[in-house]
Amino acid sequence: MANISDSVNPFNIKRHEIHLWRLDMRQLDQESIENTAGALCTAAELARAQRFVRGRLEHLATRILLRRVLANYLGQSPSALEFAQHPKGKPYLADTNILFNLSHSAQEALLGVSHGLNIGVDIEQNKSRLNALELATHFFADHETHWLQRLEPEDQERQFYRLWTLKEAMLKALGTGIASGLDNISFQLDQGAIIFSTTLPLDTSNWQFFQWQLDSGTQAALAVESPAPLQILWRNAQGLLEESA
Repeated sequence: MANISDSVNPFNIKRHEIHLWRLDMRQLDQESIENTAGALCTAAELARAQRFVRGRLEHLATRILLRRVLANYLGQSPSALEFAQHPKGKPYLADTNILFNLSHSAQEALLGVSHGLNIGVDIEQNKSRLNALELATHFFADHETHWLQRLEPEDQERQFYRLWTLKEAMLKALGTGIASGLDNISFQLDQGAIIFSTTLPLDTSNWQFFQWQLDSGTQAALAVESPAPLQILWRNAQGLLEESA
């Protein structure tokens, strides 16, 4: 994973590119986020944030991230963006080729942006005392669970998160969420490549998958509907959140 030089226009996206914007929300100032959200977000977005018992500030930060990044691609004001939803709830912007998907876990967020390519992203910070095998037995395909069982205990949790993020990214790309069944999307990771299979009516050759361990406790995955070669470009979103409203 490498960030692109600031000298390159970060909002000039080509058809073969996927831009990934990473945000570390541990570095954000609460007052600044509150003020910026009040200026950029809709009343509905602000009201939804108020319902969060925990994570309200992080939710507001992701809405600012979404509006500021997408507005720069489109040459519009962040507060002017109007989001619609597909039948299963996946958000989109009408009348544009700019497609996106957002994921956040604890205090990290990841926003993927493409030019006309269907994408899904997932980021997960490892949770302590996770029972990886128990969860895999309930939610994963049998061959995935059996593979995890054969691993050394110290490797099971990391590989569980690799599988989980890939599944989430794929289902988010489809716009169905986990209602489609995590066990209907499966991966093989033990041959040095990401091998995808599914019981859903999809052409598996049209999909590409990418994955990163961002640090010792964070896994990220990307699913893209495209048979053509892709270039993945990472962007640092920190500065966009620190701008004045």
